[in-house]
Amino acid sequence: MSVSSGAGPGARPAADADPSGRLTVFGVLGLRAVRRRETTPGSGCWGPPHDLGGGPLAPALSAVRDDSGRRLLFALRFSALQGQAGPNTREITLLEERSPDGPFGGQTSLGNPEDDADRGRGIGAAKSPRAPLHRERWGEALGLVRMR
Repeated sequence: MSVSSGAGPGARPAADADPSGRLTVFGVLGLRAVRRRETTPGSGCWGPPHDLGGGPLAPALSAVRDDSGRRLLFALRFSALQGQAGPNTREITLLEERSPDGPFGGQTSLGNPEDDADRGRGIGAAKSPRAPLHRERWGEALGLVRMR
Protein backbone atom coordinates (compact mmCIF):
# COMPACT_ATOMS: atom_id res chain seq x y z
CA MET A 1 0.00 0.00 0.00
CA SER A 2 1.47 3.37 -0.93
CA VAL A 3 0.72 6.49 1.07
CA SER A 4 -1.03 9.63 -0.06
CA SER A 5 -2.72 12.63 1.46
CA GLY A 6 -5.89 12.01 -0.53
CA ALA A 7 -7.52 13.15 -3.74
CA GLY A 8 -6.56 16.81 -3.48
CA PRO A 9 -4.57 19.32 -1.47
CA GLY A 10 -5.65 20.12 2.04
CA ALA A 11 -5.16 19.35 5.69
CA ARG A 12 -5.22 15.56 5.64
CA PRO A 13 -3.10 12.93 7.32
CA ALA A 14 -1.18 10.49 5.14
CA ALA A 15 -1.65 6.81 6.08
CA ASP A 16 0.27 3.63 5.35
CA ALA A 17 0.65 0.09 6.69
CA ASP A 18 3.95 -1.56 7.60
CA PRO A 19 4.71 -5.17 6.52
CA SER A 20 3.00 -6.51 9.69
CA GLY A 21 -0.22 -4.63 8.84
CA ARG A 22 0.19 -2.03 11.61
CA LEU A 23 -1.09 1.35 10.42
CA THR A 24 1.07 4.45 10.46
CA VAL A 25 -0.36 7.95 10.06
CA PHE A 26 1.64 11.08 9.26
CA GLY A 27 0.37 14.57 9.93
CA VAL A 28 1.36 18.04 11.12
CA LEU A 29 1.15 18.95 14.80
CA GLY A 30 2.47 22.26 16.11
CA LEU A 31 3.84 23.12 12.64
CA ARG A 32 6.05 19.98 12.63
CA ALA A 33 5.70 16.58 10.97
CA VAL A 34 4.60 13.76 13.28
CA ARG A 35 4.07 10.02 12.98
CA ARG A 36 1.58 7.94 14.97
CA ARG A 37 1.58 4.16 14.83
CA GLU A 38 -1.06 1.64 15.69
CA THR A 39 0.08 -0.23 18.82
CA THR A 40 -0.72 -3.65 17.27
CA PRO A 41 -2.06 -4.50 13.80
CA GLY A 42 -5.83 -3.98 13.57
CA SER A 43 -6.19 -2.79 17.18
CA GLY A 44 -7.34 0.75 16.41
CA CYS A 45 -5.26 1.88 19.40
CA TRP A 46 -2.60 4.47 18.67
CA GLY A 47 0.70 5.31 20.30
CA PRO A 48 1.67 8.91 21.02
CA PRO A 49 2.79 11.25 18.23
CA HIS A 50 6.49 11.04 17.38
CA ASP A 51 8.07 14.32 16.25
CA LEU A 52 9.81 13.88 12.87
CA GLY A 53 10.99 17.49 12.63
CA GLY A 54 10.70 19.84 9.73
CA GLY A 55 8.82 23.06 9.94
CA PRO A 56 7.20 25.38 10.13
CA LEU A 57 4.86 23.30 7.96
CA ALA A 58 1.40 23.86 6.54
CA PRO A 59 -1.04 21.17 7.75
CA ALA A 60 -0.85 18.99 4.63
CA LEU A 61 1.58 16.19 3.83
CA SER A 62 1.94 13.89 0.88
CA ALA A 63 3.87 10.65 1.16
CA VAL A 64 5.12 7.77 -0.93
CA ARG A 65 7.57 4.90 -0.60
CA ASP A 66 10.61 4.95 -2.86
CA ASP A 67 11.85 1.92 -4.76
CA SER A 68 13.85 0.76 -1.70
CA GLY A 69 10.77 0.90 0.61
CA ARG A 70 11.69 4.12 2.47
CA ARG A 71 8.92 6.65 3.10
CA LEU A 72 9.30 10.12 1.61
CA LEU A 73 7.16 12.91 3.11
CA PHE A 74 6.59 16.01 0.98
CA ALA A 75 5.41 19.13 2.78
CA LEU A 76 4.74 22.83 2.23
CA ARG A 77 7.06 24.85 4.48
CA PHE A 78 6.62 28.49 5.42
CA SER A 79 10.20 29.65 4.84
CA ALA A 80 9.48 33.28 5.83
CA LEU A 81 6.38 34.82 7.37
CA GLN A 82 6.34 38.49 8.29
CA GLY A 83 3.77 41.26 8.48
CA GLN A 84 2.73 43.80 5.86
CA ALA A 85 5.17 44.17 2.96
CA GLY A 86 7.51 41.63 4.58
CA PRO A 87 8.63 38.32 3.15
CA ASN A 88 5.97 35.64 2.98
CA THR A 89 7.62 32.74 1.18
CA ARG A 90 6.94 29.03 0.86
CA GLU A 91 8.90 26.05 -0.34
CA ILE A 92 8.35 22.34 -0.86
CA THR A 93 10.42 20.21 1.49
CA LEU A 94 11.22 16.53 1.82
CA LEU A 95 11.62 14.40 4.94
CA GLU A 96 12.88 10.89 4.19
CA GLU A 97 13.41 7.71 6.16
CA ARG A 98 17.01 6.60 6.49
CA SER A 99 15.88 2.97 6.07
CA PRO A 100 12.50 1.29 5.43
CA ASP A 101 10.24 1.86 8.48
CA GLY A 102 13.23 3.45 10.23
CA PRO A 103 14.08 6.89 11.61
CA PHE A 104 13.72 10.02 9.51
CA GLY A 105 16.59 12.27 8.53
CA GLY A 106 16.57 16.05 8.34
CA GLN A 107 14.42 18.27 6.16
CA THR A 108 15.62 18.95 2.59
CA SER A 109 14.39 21.99 0.66
CA LEU A 110 13.16 21.27 -2.86
CA GLY A 111 12.54 24.99 -3.39
CA ASN A 112 9.66 26.78 -5.02
CA PRO A 113 8.91 26.39 -8.73
CA GLU A 114 8.06 30.09 -9.01
CA ASP A 115 10.79 32.73 -9.36
CA ASP A 116 8.38 35.57 -8.60
CA ALA A 117 7.77 35.97 -4.84
CA ASP A 118 4.12 36.98 -5.28
CA ARG A 119 3.38 33.96 -7.46
CA GLY A 120 5.42 31.73 -5.13
CA ARG A 121 2.97 32.42 -2.31
CA GLY A 122 0.30 30.70 -4.40
CA ILE A 123 1.83 27.23 -4.36
CA GLY A 124 0.00 24.53 -2.50
CA ALA A 125 0.99 21.24 -0.98
CA ALA A 126 3.06 18.81 -3.00
CA LYS A 127 1.28 15.72 -4.29
CA SER A 128 3.24 12.51 -4.55
CA PRO A 129 2.42 9.64 -6.89
CA ARG A 130 0.70 6.53 -5.51
CA ALA A 131 3.41 4.11 -6.63
CA PRO A 132 7.03 3.52 -5.58
CA LEU A 133 9.12 6.50 -6.58
CA HIS A 134 12.59 6.22 -8.10
CA ARG A 135 15.01 8.82 -6.72
CA GLU A 136 16.03 10.11 -10.17
CA ARG A 137 12.38 10.97 -10.95
CA TRP A 138 11.54 13.00 -7.81
CA GLY A 139 11.52 16.34 -9.62
CA GLU A 140 9.07 15.33 -12.34
CA ALA A 141 6.86 13.49 -9.83
CA LEU A 142 6.15 16.56 -7.69
CA GLY A 143 2.80 17.96 -8.74
CA LEU A 144 2.69 21.48 -7.33
CA VAL A 145 -0.89 22.62 -6.91
CA ARG A 146 -1.75 26.32 -7.07
CA MET A 147 -4.13 27.62 -4.44
CA ARG A 148 -6.45 30.02 -6.28
